[in-house]
Amino acid sequence: MFLLCLVAGRLLLPPQQFRATIFSGLLNAPCCLFTPLLEKSYWSPKRAGGWILGIEDPLISYVVAAMAWLSVAFLLRNRLAFCMPAAGFFRRYNTAAGMSVALFLAMHLSGLDAMTALIVTCGVMAVCLQILRRDLWPLSLTGFLGFPILYLLIVKLDFWLWPESIFQWNPGWGQTIFGLPLGEILWAVVFAVYWPLFFGYTFNLKVIRPRLWAQNEMALVNDQIM
Repeated sequence: MFLLCLVAGRLLLPPQQFRATIFSGLLNAPCCLFTPLLEKSYWSPKRAGGWILGIEDPLISYVVAAMAWLSVAFLLRNRLAFCMPAAGFFRRYNTAAGMSVALFLAMHLSGLDAMTALIVTCGVMAVCLQILRRDLWPLSLTGFLGFPILYLLIVKLDFWLWPESIFQWNPGWGQTIFGLPLGEILWAVVFAVYWPLFFGYTFNLKVIRPRLWAQNEMALVNDQIM
């Protein structure tokens, strides 16, 4: 999945959006510190070396966020306008990330299992970010239409290549629908809405309207002719 993101991003995206895809993964990579909370209640993955945290944890945290932005950037492409680095980036990132982590830990410590807390956190934060930045609705809609299909197809491919890996999921969220764990399906849907809004908010991204986009393209052509 990691290599697929890099190769697909390099081949399919404009250079700025490819860099954005890399940044998207980096923003989510620190979440690997919380993956042990999913142990037992959600799944029991086999890690290289048998440690509580392995190289797999930062890789999966990175790749799901990179893949989520890859699906949005591929579908919207040049309609996305932002600067890297963006003014106020660290303030917005610390605010959105801090609220997400605090909400997740509060629900988990109150008694919710970690996967339920994670899914609810993504859903609640998606609503908050959408209210805060109503103009970013194309990101959440595009993410919803693109990421779950891409992610779940890859998970399905993983199960086809390594059928025994499905037994790492535990009962409950691990019960299967169409051969996929229920938790993976619901998480993919809410994360697809949440993460593009998170990325768009932290980078103060603007979505260019189609008419304005066409005008900008025409202006660029005229400048080249002149």
